[in-house]
Amino acid sequence: MATTNNSSDVFYANINGTSLNLPPCSTNDGMYFEFLPQEQIGITKGPDTLISMAFSDIAIPVTNYNMQTKVLEPQEVIFIPGLSKGLTYEVQKFNDTSTYTSLDLYYLKLDLSINYYSNFRYISKAITASGNYSQNITIENALNTTLSNNNIKITATFDVSSFTFTGTALGYEYNISTAILTLYDSSNAVVAVHNLTEDVSAYIPSSRYPAGAMKGVLIKALYPTSNSDVTQDWLYINHVVTPFTYYEATTCASTIVYEKKTKIVDVGSATCTTSDTINAGDYLSYITENNLWNKFSKLYLVTEAQDNDDYSTENYIEGFYVFNPHPFDVQIDYMQFV
Repeated sequence: MATTNNSSDVFYANINGTSLNLPPCSTNDGMYFEFLPQEQIGITKGPDTLISMAFSDIAIPVTNYNMQTKVLEPQEVIFIPGLSKGLTYEVQKFNDTSTYTSLDLYYLKLDLSINYYSNFRYISKAITASGNYSQNITIENALNTTLSNNNIKITATFDVSSFTFTGTALGYEYNISTAILTLYDSSNAVVAVHNLTEDVSAYIPSSRYPAGAMKGVLIKALYPTSNSDVTQDWLYINHVVTPFTYYEATTCASTIVYEKKTKIVDVGSATCTTSDTINAGDYLSYITENNLWNKFSKLYLVTEAQDNDDYSTENYIEGFYVFNPHPFDVQIDYMQFV
């Protein structure tokens, strides 16, 4: 195949084997990337449109939207949450190594350590429920009565050797840390005691997107005209993926090893990082130290596919941080939708 190299062409390429070499960008050729009439976007040079792409065939269903303007001061970082948390019914499941008969259900006692929210307060509580043969109360009946009496919005089901706990309200958050099951005989003597283990593969969180998410986002950045260095016309952006998995260096026997950590990102918190969460400061420090920021300049546009109704698929774009590292203010106008 013949290869052309005509420097007078607006767009040309030199093809050598499998490599494609494009001409260097020029700042003096008068070409611009622009939005055009008739719902087009393309490259122009003077009055001429060199190439263009139609956008009139794009139509994305929207159920909610938001548009805001923010001014980022020098060295300022802001978090922009999504419009949907993807609320679901939280599920935790705990398994036993034994298999219980239908009669055993009247002679079981379950002790739980549980954390949950009530009237905007985070409560830690130990609860106990016991079956009762003489009153025809199974462990499942007793447990659900106890949960209801404590205003804990969870339903429990028991199936042969496992307990499944399901939130009864969308987005209701709870955590069962320990579950101890005791089997008695008809004389009330202890037959067996088991610490139940959580089946983490069955876990469904109360929200699929703790940092919020959206189906699409458009950001337009406006830089000060006083800044003559156009190479500084960019900002940092980072979409928060939570739970966040990272590797933390520790020293073991004089050797540095990296321990895998998975934590929920507390995007608005300055409190200490815990075993379950990483605060905003520690998260941003990790992002910076490991070069996980992405750059964008005048325009940032991302759209995603629809999630299904139970959020078992996770297509949405998560909430994000925007960081202005420059010594001047930058305005951003942004539009979000789900």
